[in-house]
Amino acid sequence: MKLAEVVGRHAWTFALSDTPAPDSIQVALDGVTLASGWTYDPVGNTVRLDPVLGSSSLTVTYSVADSCP
Repeated sequence: MKLAEVVGRHAWTFALSDTPAPDSIQVALDGVTLASGWTYDPVGNTVRLDPVLGSSSLTVTYSVADSCP
């Protein structure tokens, strides 16, 4: 499992360090898991979060996709 944590209020697109298994991605804002309000872009390997005011911590967890065909 990989973990990317970004703290800040000004960036809404977050690059992932590895390619995730798409169904494994979980996004939490200030410790609360989000069921909606974010999307994964497989072309850019990024998570885009809808703007939310007053939040300070975003955590994205995921399993790394298999590199074998």
